[in-house]
Amino acid sequence: METNNSWSSVIQWWFFTKSFNRDRNIYINNTVVNMSFMKRLLPLIFLFFLSIGFSQDITGLVKDSITNEPLEGVAIYYDNTTIGTTTNTKGEFSLNYNEKIKSSLIISFLGYQTSKINVFPFKENLKIYLNESTHFLDEVLLYSNDDWSRKLKLQEFRKHYLGKSNNGESCRILNEEEIILSYNSEEKQLVATSKAPIYIKNKNLKYLIRVELHHFEVNYSHISKDKKDLTPNYVYYSGYNFFESLENAPSERTLIKRKMAYLGSTLHFMRSLARNRLLSDGYKIYLGLSQVAPNEYITITPIDDNNNVSVRLSERLNVLYNNKKYSVFESLVSEFYIDSYGNYTPLEKIRFGGDLGKQRMGDLLPLDFSVNSISSVNFSNSKAKKESFTESSGVSTNRMNISKITIKKSRVKDLYQDEIGKSKYNTRSTYFLNGAKYNGVIFENYKNGNLKREFSVKNGISKDFYNSYYENGDLSFKRTFINGKYKGWKSFYESGEIESISIISEDQEGHTHQVTKFYYENGPLQRQDKTLDDKKHVTRYDENGILYSDEYYRNGLKHGYFEYSNGNHNRRERWVNGRMVSRDNN
Repeated sequence: METNNSWSSVIQWWFFTKSFNRDRNIYINNTVVNMSFMKRLLPLIFLFFLSIGFSQDITGLVKDSITNEPLEGVAIYYDNTTIGTTTNTKGEFSLNYNEKIKSSLIISFLGYQTSKINVFPFKENLKIYLNESTHFLDEVLLYSNDDWSRKLKLQEFRKHYLGKSNNGESCRILNEEEIILSYNSEEKQLVATSKAPIYIKNKNLKYLIRVELHHFEVNYSHISKDKKDLTPNYVYYSGYNFFESLENAPSERTLIKRKMAYLGSTLHFMRSLARNRLLSDGYKIYLGLSQVAPNEYITITPIDDNNNVSVRLSERLNVLYNNKKYSVFESLVSEFYIDSYGNYTPLEKIRFGGDLGKQRMGDLLPLDFSVNSISSVNFSNSKAKKESFTESSGVSTNRMNISKITIKKSRVKDLYQDEIGKSKYNTRSTYFLNGAKYNGVIFENYKNGNLKREFSVKNGISKDFYNSYYENGDLSFKRTFINGKYKGWKSFYESGEIESISIISEDQEGHTHQVTKFYYENGPLQRQDKTLDDKKHVTRYDENGILYSDEYYRNGLKHGYFEYSNGNHNRRERWVNGRMVSRDNN
């Protein structure tokens, strides 16, 4: 089966037991090029790209090739990046060109054939003429033996295109009606393309991705009669992608999730490989079951001063990241190339299995994603994260598992009463190592190896930061400190929605104010606590946002309670020294 795909398109592979080794033709500017010729041509093209480049603004004009009229709203972007723009009413555009970017420049407009420019450096004033797309319906491949419902095909497409990770399952395709799906029962093959760009909203990573889906296919090794057991053999897809952040200034939570998606990804692996940092970045290389030094089987040769390299891989290798993510890595060519962004070519000749092979569109980050720009944010499950915590907080870089720490708890004199009327004391933990008060960072892991919690300790007392995580690695609770002073917290549901926020402040007279808000998982305010020194006011709301009670406390003891119905007092209670002395029902 032949597919009309650009050699520079993004391709992802997922292999189980069989290899994919078909001859394919590739179309460039409507000219068919045989794959065997292309594999000899590609390195030369890539080297040409790398040898020339400088920073400039690209300007241009986009017109209809027949009418010569300017086209407004044409998308101009570097493939697989966040760098793009659109033409104005005169068909003009301006876009910054970075010499390190080797991605194709994509020119896309609905109803017209997409144009692609691969020649570097770009001309300063481009004139681009787009041809109307008139052949799309003729190119759609529909199978007469298609016995799958559209619902089942969409379900399989989402699973294998977006992925089954937390990031993948958080994605939603906003215009699924544009996707054309067909199943070939004889070949056990599901194929898909789109008649217009599809838009994917990644809720976890906060990206809106514009995708020109050229081709998607999944081949199955086994399909049960009831179609409930579908075992894929491999997955393949290609297209052009443009990323747009859904947050102008990404929140700390978003930055954390993006870096967690980056660590251990194909992009991270390729950048580490190109920079000879596999071991220091947490990767171990194995030949079969034996760990080996990467340079025994991987030869990296710099091409220029911009971290562009050629790579030779002599064996099919196993890769272990962070002692828990297992992958298989192999090259079907004697040499391949990686640019400074981690982009590699020839894409279709580099294959991954295991965890790297399971990554899909939902886990994909733009090529211009930069770790350095968010290095001050605290992240879980990585060496970089642990260093950023200790450096930013000024704590000693000592790190100790909590199992090796002695914990002594003491009561603090403050007496308070909980919500069911029981008297309690605050407690404080002091941490010791070998009999001395500990200074450094304490952490604890889940049984699966993921980080459970970590916090800094000074002179035996927790201070400066405290973070806890769900078992899947998502942040669940974070304490906030400013200049060493505790200023509140944030907590999150497993869905990622905010569960509670607390802010502590002091006024000019030295009074301490604290406002804490708790939310239902679907968003509305559930409860608000306002504290001024020893006084506390608790307000509660139902799921419709309607007030239903007020509670008042002094020195931690309840002294008043009001209950509401339809906005009116329904019950009133008076408390003295933590005991109810009267109740009025209206």
